Amino acid sequence: MFFNYQKLSKFSTLAFALATPVVGQTSVQCFNSGLNVNCSQSIGAFCSNTQAAMGNAINAQDSIATCSTNNISIGIISKCIFTAWNQFPSVGGNIPNVANCNLALKNVTETCQFGGQASVDNANFLFTVLPNTGSCLSDITNDGD
Repeated sequence: MFFNYQKLSKFSTLAFALATPVVGQTSVQCFNSGLNVNCSQSIGAFCSNTQAAMGNAINAQDSIATCSTNNISIGIISKCIFTAWNQFPSVGGNIPNVANCNLALKNVTETCQFGGQASVDNANFLFTVLPNTGSCLSDITNDGD
């Protein structure tokens, strides 16, 4: 399922206290609290499906997101919410690069205990993974903005 959010990148930076380690060619910001769930198994599907789902480019300050329900991994049902935020203006928008998406989210899951966000240097997108409790909804949700 994919979600389309507009101008919510402020939420991810205001809602969580962030630490900022740097890994390779990515800038990673870790969430300092939350649920410790391994979301790495869903990264490839999110990155590939995000590009495939985009018949049109993502406009500046827009995003696309998906939720992946995990099996019971720490005694509870959990989910991983992945988001690709287009941070920079471009005529006609941009489409997330699969390799950048995989690299950024892999670095987040390897570096951050509670999820976080990362961007590849000189690229348009900020990729976020947020582990949470519960399962994903079955319907696609659009905020309507």
